[in-house]
Amino acid sequence: MSSKEETPRDNKKIHKNRIKGLPILKTAESIFAEKGFYEAIIADIAREAHVSEATMYECFGSKKDLLFSIPAEAISQSHQKSKEILEYLVGSAHKLSTLICRHLRIYMDNPDCANVFSLKIEHIQKTTP
Repeated sequence: MSSKEETPRDNKKIHKNRIKGLPILKTAESIFAEKGFYEAIIADIAREAHVSEATMYECFGSKKDLLFSIPAEAISQSHQKSKEILEYLVGSAHKLSTLICRHLRIYMDNPDCANVFSLKIEHIQKTTP
């Protein structure tokens, strides 16, 4: 097994952290959307999510990882639902248009997620030479 492959123990930790992390993500999404990346404070997110700062870092590692996890989780959830729908659709064009609409719907239905996604892009642009 290479060092990059996940072990069963890693999978359990990821699953456990994902369950713990979902409420944190919703709270962080709201705070990042309201305050922005640089003004948001991990301690405030932890307090609002009713978890310790240690739990925050256990689940996400850093504030940047937390920021990047928000749109990733939204897209992951949408992708799961899309897979269920796509098996019933016929034709590549129909499937593609459905995927595009579902992806855009993520941001239309959740403006905080759209704001966080733009913060993610802004952060990447500021940190990339």
